[in-house]
Parts: sequence; C-alpha cells; structure tokens
Amino acid sequence: MSKSLIIVAISYGYFLLAFAISRRPEIVPNQTKIVALISFSITLTGLYFSQRRFGMWLLVGSYLGFTIYEVLDPFVQAPWTQLSVQCALLAISISFTVSLDKFLPQILTCLAISLFNQISYLMSAPALLVSGSFLARGAISSTMIMFNSLFIIFGWRRMLRQAQENDLRTERLIARIEQLKNSQKFLKEWRELVVQIHETTLNTIRSILSLRTIPLEEIKNNLQAARDFNKARSSETKEFRGGNLVSAIRAGI
Repeated sequence: MSKSLIIVAISYGYFLLAFAISRRPEIVPNQTKIVALISFSITLTGLYFSQRRFGMWLLVGSYLGFTIYEVLDPFVQAPWTQLSVQCALLAISISFTVSLDKFLPQILTCLAISLFNQISYLMSAPALLVSGSFLARGAISSTMIMFNSLFIIFGWRRMLRQAQENDLRTERLIARIEQLKNSQKFLKEWRELVVQIHETTLNTIRSILSLRTIPLEEIKNNLQAARDFNKARSSETKEFRGGNLVSAIRAGI
C-alpha cells in the first residue's frame, strides 16, 4: 500500500508541474520543458517496474532530479513554480521508499528535504513564485514540510502496526477454531470406539446365550478373543482420552 501512496504523491506532483507550465508557457524555457519530459519519461519507466525496488527509486528519483533542476535552472528568467508543495510530496515519497521499518532514515529524509527547501528560498531561486512560502525567508514553509511529513509518516506507521496486530489476532483465532474442530473430531472417534467395544461385548454374550449346547472350550476361546479385542480397543481409547480429550477440555469443549 505504501507503493500506492508514493505513486499518488508523485503523480500529483507532475499534475502540479503540468498545470504550472500550462499557465505560463511563455515564461518556462523550452530547455526546462524538455527536462520535464525526460523526467516524466523516467517516471513512467519506474512506474512500469514499480513491483521492483529499483523501479520505485526511478519513479521518485526522476521527480527529485527535476525539482533540484528547477532551483538551479540556468535558463529561467521569471518565477513560475511553487517549491514547497513539491518538497512536501518528495519528503513523504522518499521516506517511504527509503525504509518502512526504521524511523531514523525517515526523519533524516524529511530533515534533508526541509533544508533543501530552506536553502532554495535563501538563494531566492528565480523559478520560485513569490508566496507565503517566502515568509521568514522560507523558514515557515520548511518547518511545515518537516513536521507535516513526520506526522504523516508516524500516522502511517501506526496504522501499519495496528493492521499487523489485527492480522496476528485473526491468525490466532483461526488456529483456535481449527483446534476446536480437531478436538471435536477426536471426541467423536473416541465415542464411536467406546460404543463399538460395548456392542462387541453384548454380541458375544448374546451368541453364548443363544447356544443350546454350550461347548466350554469354544466359550473359553470366544471370551479370550473378545477380551483381546476389547483390550486393544481400550488402549486406543486411552490414547484419545489421554491426549486429545485433554486438549479438547483445555480448548473449552
């Protein structure tokens, strides 16, 4: 989702750039327009490879390169662009591209972009429009870029952490449901084993009672066979009761 945020921010930056050029096409030098087209072409290439990390760096780096060119543009003669908004978009985009896990690189990125904005206004770059960003020689806009970017990053990290915690709780709930299902299955098998043992014993007794002549040796053999069968089945039920039944009880069955 951070990639989507970066793409939206850079796209909005190019929209502002196109809008500024369309408003004053006669002021913006042709060389600057060509550089803007080259930068936009590199951005499109980065967008095509946005599933890879170098693609995101192409996307953000091209816009960063053109922003720096705006300040140092040797051909421009009149102001036509607003730098503070571009720097704010860059601070957010580069911060998310640098790292999502560590807060320090993001702070340093916001600080560096804010200093760049401050130095640009101190230089009184000819391409910069006179606006509220010039108040206190750019100090106010630079401070706003710094703190607004950090606020957005902090909020994003907090939402990301909450989403991870929700995913973890969901995984635990699914695991518990699976445990309950397995416990119910084992209990059902255990009950079937008990019923089968009882039925075998009753069938043996019925077969003996139905005999008119009772050969003692055959009765002895049948009883021994029934005892061995019941003993084997009982050992299985003990395994179920000793393991899975305890798990079922712990699970709340």
